[in-house]
Amino acid sequence: MSGQLCKRDGRSGSGASSSTPYIYFSRLRVLENTVSNKEPTSNLYDHGQDTVILEEEAATDDLNRPEQSTENPNALKHFVSIQQKVKTIVAFSKRSCQATERLLTYQQNNGAGHVKKLVQEVPTRWNSTLCMLERIVEIKDAVKTSLDFEQLTDDEWNICSELCSALTPFVQVSTRLSAESCPTGSQVIVLTMGLLSVCTQLLQRPFNSVTRNVEELTKGLKDRFHNVEMSKSIGVATLLDPRFKTLVFESRVAAENAKKQLIEPVAQKMGDRRLTNTGQSHETVSTSTPTDPSSLWRAYDAIVKSTQSQGTPQSAAIVEVQWYLGSPVVSRSEEPLAWWREKYIFPNISKVVKEKFNIVAPSVQSDF
Repeated sequence: MSGQLCKRDGRSGSGASSSTPYIYFSRLRVLENTVSNKEPTSNLYDHGQDTVILEEEAATDDLNRPEQSTENPNALKHFVSIQQKVKTIVAFSKRSCQATERLLTYQQNNGAGHVKKLVQEVPTRWNSTLCMLERIVEIKDAVKTSLDFEQLTDDEWNICSELCSALTPFVQVSTRLSAESCPTGSQVIVLTMGLLSVCTQLLQRPFNSVTRNVEELTKGLKDRFHNVEMSKSIGVATLLDPRFKTLVFESRVAAENAKKQLIEPVAQKMGDRRLTNTGQSHETVSTSTPTDPSSLWRAYDAIVKSTQSQGTPQSAAIVEVQWYLGSPVVSRSEEPLAWWREKYIFPNISKVVKEKFNIVAPSVQSDF
């Protein structure tokens, strides 16, 4: 199983096969474009039964469709001036050796265990904007005291702090879905649900300035991920995760569809096994069943024969899947792959896990 855990499909765009057990999140641009300075360059669409996200389109396409940019606003557009002001302060500290020395000396003199420099934003990585804001807020006193440069106002400092609170959950989700040591596709639905829940909680906080931005982030999530549960690949992977199963599906219809998609390959595995064992079972019956009516084993053999399953692979698959889904979910901290290695009571589902559970959320290596 370990050799098939985290496959990445090199194909991208509309040319990707819908049968591939893979979900294209295009470097999680769904989240990146919602909070970054870049206009969205990827779209969510339904490719057969798989919900996928296209790889980024050519820049000329965006230029030829300015109306698309107005329909997908940048969630930080209301604070571009503050963002640029912070970038200017960081750039000043980077250019001036004296400014950097004063910044570090102030922290040392005030008992900082580990002195820190300011962090500059990188245009191609939206999370670097958050890193920049978090760092300047963290060493706010040192910046205000030691840098002889245009400073942020009290309101602007508060806005930076509020933006950090609003954007942190998005970085946490992006980092979690960018993990490369384990399959992450099964976490897409539950993390999307959790992120929407966090946004709802953020809207109830007494923010002074960023409430509108949180509303736009929430709307963007709902618009882009409203049908993620209908993804064939993501749905099956979620069912196969013993931590989640059907609990994280908000739509019962989506859960039933995912269940049907799981039963199909399980039935296929059962059918293949029966074909393989047909010759052996016939030989066993012919040699173990006595022809003598007065045999002492005649009654026992009749009982065994009556208890042997007469159903189809489809019905047997339904029973095994129902049995698995009806068992208790495991702890969220438990490793799902380790759990499956020990669960020999679901032999056919275990085989499907090797093929359907090994999907990852991002389509390429993440910058996180």
